[in-house]
Amino acid sequence: MTCKIPSLSRGSFLKRLLRSRKGNTLAIIAAAFVPVAGAVGGAVDMGRIYLVHTRLQQACDAGVLAARKSQSSNPTAATGADGLTNAAREAANNFFNVNFAPNTLGSGDAVFSPSVPSTDLSTVSGEASVILPLYIMPIFGYTTDEVKVNCSAAVSLSNTDVMFVLDTTGSMAETNPGDTVSRMEAMRDAVSGFYDQLEAIREPTTIIRYGFVPYSESVNVGAILEPNPGWLADS
Repeated sequence: MTCKIPSLSRGSFLKRLLRSRKGNTLAIIAAAFVPVAGAVGGAVDMGRIYLVHTRLQQACDAGVLAARKSQSSNPTAATGADGLTNAAREAANNFFNVNFAPNTLGSGDAVFSPSVPSTDLSTVSGEASVILPLYIMPIFGYTTDEVKVNCSAAVSLSNTDVMFVLDTTGSMAETNPGDTVSRMEAMRDAVSGFYDQLEAIREPTTIIRYGFVPYSESVNVGAILEPNPGWLADS
C-alpha cells in the first residue's frame, strides 16, 4: 500500500499565508503598543505638569504680592542684594510655601527667587521652578520634567489728588516717650517719606497733586450752633 503526499509549492504557501488572518490581533496589539503607550503617557504626565504649573504660578504670584506689600509698608528699611528687605523676603517665602507645599503632586526641589529689578524699584519679580518625576514617559527615556514660571507685582497709580491735614498745635513740639525726635519732626519725616514713595512709583504720565491743610488752634463752630441750641446738651 502506498500513500502519496501532495507537493506544496512555495508560491501557493505564500498566497495562503497572505490570505490567512490567524494571529492578526496579537500582531496589531504588538504594533500599536508603542503609540498607545505614548498617547496615554503623554496625557497622564502632561496633565500632572499642567496642574503643577498652575499651582506653582499661583504660589509665585502670592509670594511677590506679599513682598511688594511688605516692601511698600517700610520703604526706608535696609535691603539685601536682591533689593528686598528681610521682612519682604520672609513674607514672600512664607506665602509661596503656604500656596505650594512640599511634594505637591509628587514634585520636589522647589526653588523660589523673588527680587527687585534694578531698573524698576516699584516692582517685585520672581522665578519659581520645581522638578516633577514622570510616571509613564520613562518608557521613552523621559524620567523628569522641570516646571518653571515667572511672576511680578508692581505698584501703579492713576492721576491722584493727595491732601494732608497736619496738626501744627503746640503739643506737636513735645516728644513721645521712647522717641528721639519731636512729634513735629516725626510728622515732617512721615510726609516727606510718603511723598518720596509715591514719586518713586509714579509713571511719567501720571499726575499727582498735593495739598496741605494745617490747623494750629481750634475750630469755631459757634456760627453753626447758635441757631440750633438743641444740638447742645445742658445736663
